Amino acid sequence: MNTYTLKGNLTEFKGAIQKKWGKITDQDLESIKGEKDKLIGLIQKKYGEGKESIEEALSAIMKNSENTLEDTFATLKEKKDEAVDYTQQLTSILQEKIKKNPLPSVFISLGVGFLIGKLIK
Repeated sequence: MNTYTLKGNLTEFKGAIQKKWGKITDQDLESIKGEKDKLIGLIQKKYGEGKESIEEALSAIMKNSENTLEDTFATLKEKKDEAVDYTQQLTSILQEKIKKNPLPSVFISLGVGFLIGKLIK
């Protein structure tokens, strides 16, 4: 874990840091401005833990956040794929219905177009 990573992602890790070390306040986190060494010093001061154990815990927090983010992206990709498949199925069904009933489909399209035109004016 480097200082740049901590500075850029402090808001993401804030909840996990405060869950692990409950005495760390929002104000404390604001005051350290994402600097790793200051955070470690603050935790050492409030909890008396060693630097290595704090660094390990912070690394675990960051890794857990990365895994959660990856899981979220994977879920979003699955949902997107499901939505695309569903849309393609609906499109196929609609195309079949239009082929079977072309004249009513044209009248429905004209009616919908007319209504949209009236609503826009």
